[in-house]
Amino acid sequence: MCGIFCEISIKSQQFQQHVCPESIHKSLSRRGPDVSGSCAFEINIDSRPVYLSFAGYVLHLRGNLTKQPIVSSSGDVLLWNGEIFGGKLTVDEFANDTEVLMKKLLTCSNSDEIVDILSSVNGPRAYIYYQDKSKLLWYGRDCFGRRSLLSCIKQDSFVLSSVGSRNLEMEFEEVPAKNIYCLHLSDIHEKPFLDAIQMYPLSLLPHKIDNTFDNEFPKYEETSCKCCLCENETFFDQLKAVDKVNASSSIKYCSIELLQSQFYEILLKSVRTRVNNLPRENFNESCDKKVSGFKKPCVGILFSGGIDSVVLASLADLCVPKYEPIDLINVAFQQHSSTFKLGSKKHQTTNKTVHFDVPDRISGRLALKELPTDRVWNFIEVDVTLDELKEERKNKIADLVYPLDSVLDDSIGCALWFAARGIGKLYSVSCNNSFSLIEEYYESPVKVLLCGMGADEQLGGYSRHRSKYESSGWDGLAAEMHMELDRISSRNLGRDDRCISDHGREVRFPFLDENVVSYLSKLPTCVKCDPRLPRGFGEKILLRELAGSLGLRYCSSLPKRAIQFGSKIAKIEGSKEKGAERCDRLK
Repeated sequence: MCGIFCEISIKSQQFQQHVCPESIHKSLSRRGPDVSGSCAFEINIDSRPVYLSFAGYVLHLRGNLTKQPIVSSSGDVLLWNGEIFGGKLTVDEFANDTEVLMKKLLTCSNSDEIVDILSSVNGPRAYIYYQDKSKLLWYGRDCFGRRSLLSCIKQDSFVLSSVGSRNLEMEFEEVPAKNIYCLHLSDIHEKPFLDAIQMYPLSLLPHKIDNTFDNEFPKYEETSCKCCLCENETFFDQLKAVDKVNASSSIKYCSIELLQSQFYEILLKSVRTRVNNLPRENFNESCDKKVSGFKKPCVGILFSGGIDSVVLASLADLCVPKYEPIDLINVAFQQHSSTFKLGSKKHQTTNKTVHFDVPDRISGRLALKELPTDRVWNFIEVDVTLDELKEERKNKIADLVYPLDSVLDDSIGCALWFAARGIGKLYSVSCNNSFSLIEEYYESPVKVLLCGMGADEQLGGYSRHRSKYESSGWDGLAAEMHMELDRISSRNLGRDDRCISDHGREVRFPFLDENVVSYLSKLPTCVKCDPRLPRGFGEKILLRELAGSLGLRYCSSLPKRAIQFGSKIAKIEGSKEKGAERCDRLK
């Protein structure tokens, strides 16, 4: 993972120390703490100068430690903030994907070839590529926007950066994750920068997808959800009752066991891809001991105790070496309990005591007891006080949430920032299921965090999905869920990447793996959720069935609880604001 920055200007630039403003440099340095580099040069187009500057800040995760930007002998420049997890490009186990991509781009002789390469990669990415011979600057994000990239267009300059700052005289916007963008430098003296940008539409899914199960499960039509289900019969009730093809029906049935198996296999592969090939110390497995802290963890999970995070933990247990602990990070914000002193009603006084027993803390502790006992699970309780929240929001978080500015952005951004920091009390579970405090102060060393985002959008996890079904039926629900996934880049993931990566950790989203998305998109809505069932049962029904098969009984019946409510950050400042309102605290 990296922090990347680029500026194109038609006016000469004078840089004192860094090619980017100091406040942005500090944020980018935290994203990429292992090595950084920069370059700045001038080119001439029709005897008129154009000034280019690039900076890269690297968090080392794969292959050789590679300084960015990469500059070729031909003058091409690449900044790559991403991971190649598949697609048309193959990256060997111990190779560096930035080097592999640069080598491939250098073979391109025209724009179509560049577009083909950049659009056919599976994995999260934000990138900037300058091709010297064509005087073209390419940039963009993956179709889900899993990596942040902001842009700022001024009269005489064009800036791209992983992060921005609200106090600069620069108005940043998130680069939409709908296109691959190409800035024609030969036009910027004659046209406004915006008019010199050419866009190439980016499909929701890249070219090469794992279609292993295409011939194993039937092609359902959304209308089947409406016509084949009785009023009091769920799709899974029907699957359990039918074990062969009904020759008189146009609908082909498959077993619930098959659906669970397919979803399990493809989600497990997604998790394995995201926890493999990390820098790990050599270790003799015969020396395995179940002692917390015996082996340095490499993987952490943002762990609320909800179904998404618990399923990811269960699957990660199958992929991460058993001798290696896994950090489960659980965040809670300061709450107050009122206690009344004895005395007459008129003179009764109230004491307020501070606690952190929020819903996510309680569910996290209970869910941990259902995870396999032959693994060291580092349960990290991150407790955030009101004073600390205010201080860190002012100093860092507001700049990371920017350019978003709603109350919801504030709540989620702050919760994710503190969770990803990974500093708290370290607990483990003993053989009799009791909690033991191991360390009063623990700071997670992991560089990779797994996060369950994307599950609600694809599996009907939000309460608004139930409302949409009630008002518009199955067709309306299907359209709503498609819209949720389509807008996830602008509403969620750029902000989340900026806040989490500020601690030098890379967030990875197994539910948004291209192959997982492709698989779920082929299933009818009624397989993924059934809004006619009560809360805690009808949402994400396919995932609940999978959790049950993994022995995760507690989380498989929990209703959806958003992070701002589960961590209680939405209540800590006593505000009655609505989520969509502009947040004055972010100014």
